[in-house]
Amino acid sequence: MAKLIKKLFKSKFSGARTKTEAVIVNVISPYIFNTLLEDLKDANFITVTIINSSNRNEIKLTSVCCPDLHYGKDCQPCPGFPDNVCSNNGKCKGSGTRKGNGQCQCEEGYAGSNCNTCNVTHYIVYQDEKKVLCAPCHISCAGGCTKEGPNGCNSCRSGWTQDSEKTCRDINECAAEKSPCTPLQFCVNMEGSYTCVDCDKSCGGCTGNGPDMCINCARGYYKKDNVCVDQAEEKRRTIVSFSRYFTYLGLCIATCIIFPRNSYIAAVVGVAVACYIAVSEYTLNSTNTIQTSGVEQQVSENVLKALTGEN
Repeated sequence: MAKLIKKLFKSKFSGARTKTEAVIVNVISPYIFNTLLEDLKDANFITVTIINSSNRNEIKLTSVCCPDLHYGKDCQPCPGFPDNVCSNNGKCKGSGTRKGNGQCQCEEGYAGSNCNTCNVTHYIVYQDEKKVLCAPCHISCAGGCTKEGPNGCNSCRSGWTQDSEKTCRDINECAAEKSPCTPLQFCVNMEGSYTCVDCDKSCGGCTGNGPDMCINCARGYYKKDNVCVDQAEEKRRTIVSFSRYFTYLGLCIATCIIFPRNSYIAAVVGVAVACYIAVSEYTLNSTNTIQTSGVEQQVSENVLKALTGEN
């Protein structure tokens, strides 16, 4: 029962911030009454008042949370109180409550019992007796750094190399004699890494995206004006072009046949034929451009996989 009553207290006082609250507990059994008093010795209550009345034992409990920047059962001040708690780079665990141990929980980039130094991924930008400011090391740094930029690294991460001036330089894996990608992919260099992007389906090997970047053509394709084109599609286009021009010729002949009989109708038909030919040719020319969309999305997906470590 004592545990049940303590649970009631916890829900009653949860969230209270420096506010005084009270609860009256009616205890039927004297044994439970005494047991409860012992059980509450370590509870977070400032005052415990015993109220004796006829045939009843009552306990009045008053709970007050600690002031801000204080913690624990005895409301001890946080490290650095009042003006420099955790060097102003973190939070005191249990601040404003009667819980916690007062340890500093440092913000990103800071370390130490009072958050008064930088962690291994950051360097000191400014420091005096009360304050320290940290900034992140360059992306190429491994094992910490002493200043900003790639020339402040203690050592370089994988994908980078340190030159004679102690500056981390990106390794261009794509410039290697042997490409790190498969024969049906081309390499795209990134900072500290690279990604492989699939060649166009018309290529049997390539140096970039699109059918005009093929080293050689895939089976069923051949080079025309330095672009790999589909042989079957080219034949189909030839047949379609012949049929199209034959249709244009037939429409023109029909217009000429109509003209001697009715020049007005022939003129209307002629204008309609001209518009039809113009629209048809414009539509066909606009759909024959080389499609290069999609490579950006593929590069983005490969970059995301590289950053998350997915295979």
